[in-house]
Formats: sequence, C-alpha cells, structure tokens
Amino acid sequence: MKTTQLADNQQTNLPQRQLKSEHIDSIIWFGLNYNYDFIEKCWSDDPSMANHLKDKFSICTEGLHKMSNVNSRIGYGVFTRFITMLDNRNREKLYKYILGTYSNVHGFWNQD
Repeated sequence: MKTTQLADNQQTNLPQRQLKSEHIDSIIWFGLNYNYDFIEKCWSDDPSMANHLKDKFSICTEGLHKMSNVNSRIGYGVFTRFITMLDNRNREKLYKYILGTYSNVHGFWNQD
C-alpha cells in the first residue's frame, strides 16, 4: 500500500519534477555556453563583489593554457568549479540570473 501511495505521489509530482529538470538543464547548458561577462551582469548591483568573483573565476581557469585542446575543455568543469566556490546566497543569485537570461531550449533570451 505504501508503494502505491509513493507511486501516486510521484505521478502527481511529475510536472513539478519536469520543471525542475528544465531548470537544471538550463543551468548546465549555460555553464557550457556562458558569455564571458556574465559575472559583471549578474552582480552589476555590486561591482566589488563582481571583481571578487571574477578573481575566483580566474582561479578556475588557471593552468588551462598549458593543456592541449583548451577550447574544447574550457567549458567543461570551469563553470562547475566556479559554482562550488560560491556561498549559498551568491549561488542562488547566479541561478536566478541564469534562469532569467538563458533556456536550454531557446538559448539566451536577450543578446546584447
């Protein structure tokens, strides 16, 4: 009986799960296609924080110039590493920025 209830709950929550899946996909694909000024845009209200986070982001790219085929590797891992360096507040801010500017289905909403 509990198994049936769990299955029913999972079916009931399916649209919500799909929505979350779309958000996750958008964040992942943004990380593979980000514009290099995303930090300045996301933290435009706090230039000193933007500068601090640009320094953190540069740590994520250190040593890439020594790797062969850098262009194919730069999108993989750099953005993920950067996200792990953010505190909860800044990570949430970045996620909101991403979901407001990028969709895994449509690409960037506004091209500047």
